[in-house]
Amino acid sequence: MSDQAQTPIISMRGVSKAFGANVVYQGMDIDVYRGETLTILGGSGTGKSVALKLMIGLLRAEEGSVHVNGEEVAEMGADSLRKLRQDLSMVFQGGALFDSMSVLENVGYALTEHTQMSDAEIRDRAEECLEMVGLGLSENPDILETFPANLSGGMRKRVALARSIAIKPAVILYDEPTTGLDPPNCDRISMMIRHLQEQLSVTSVVVTHDIDTAFYVSDRMAMLHDHRFPWVARTEDFRQIEDEVVRDFIVRRTR
Repeated sequence: MSDQAQTPIISMRGVSKAFGANVVYQGMDIDVYRGETLTILGGSGTGKSVALKLMIGLLRAEEGSVHVNGEEVAEMGADSLRKLRQDLSMVFQGGALFDSMSVLENVGYALTEHTQMSDAEIRDRAEECLEMVGLGLSENPDILETFPANLSGGMRKRVALARSIAIKPAVILYDEPTTGLDPPNCDRISMMIRHLQEQLSVTSVVVTHDIDTAFYVSDRMAMLHDHRFPWVARTEDFRQIEDEVVRDFIVRRTR
C-alpha cells in the first residue's frame, strides 16, 4: 500500500512553534504511517526533538494541529494524555533513567504505574525486554539489581530501550538514540532499533543527526530546514536528492 493510500497514525499540519524569538517550526507538515520507521534529520539545535514533544503532548503548538490516531493532542485532558503516553513511548536523549532506581525498577516503572501486574509479572516482563535489547540475564546475571550509575553509556541506552517497550506501545519515539556513543555502540543501537521495529511491528520515529544511523534504520527520511520539512522521501530516494543542502548534510555527517 502506498503512503498516500494509508491513514497516518500521526499527522502534523500547519504547525508553528517558537520559543521567544527562536522560531522552530512555521507552517510545518509531516505524517507518520503505521508500521514504518521515519527518521527526522537536521543539524544540532535546529529543533528536531521538538517534533517528538509535540507528538506526545509535552509541548503545544502555537498554530496548526497534531493528531494521533485521529485525535487532536492539544484537546486532550490529563487522562487522555496519560493513555497517549502509554501508546507513544519516548526514549529520551541520554536515556533519562531514574538514578535512584535499579534496572528492574526502571524497566518496570510504567507497568507499576499503569497496570495491575504483580511484582512477579513485572519482573518477568522486564527480563523479557532486557533480553530483546541484548541484556539477557544469562550474560548479565546481576543486571536487574544494577543501578544506572554502574552502567556504561551503551548499556544505559539499551535499558532505556527496554523500558520503552515494556508497556507494549504502538509507537516508539527515539530522541538522538546514538548521541555520545562510540561507533560500535552506535551501530549496536541502530541494529536494535531496526530489530525492535521488525520484531514488535511498532511504528518508530527517530530524531538524529547521525546519517549512518538514519540510512540503516529508516523506511522514510525527513530533513528539517527553514522551519519545515521540505524533503521527505523513502530512504532509497532520499539518497538520490541532488539539492545542495541535502548533499552537504549527508557528506558532512557520514562517519
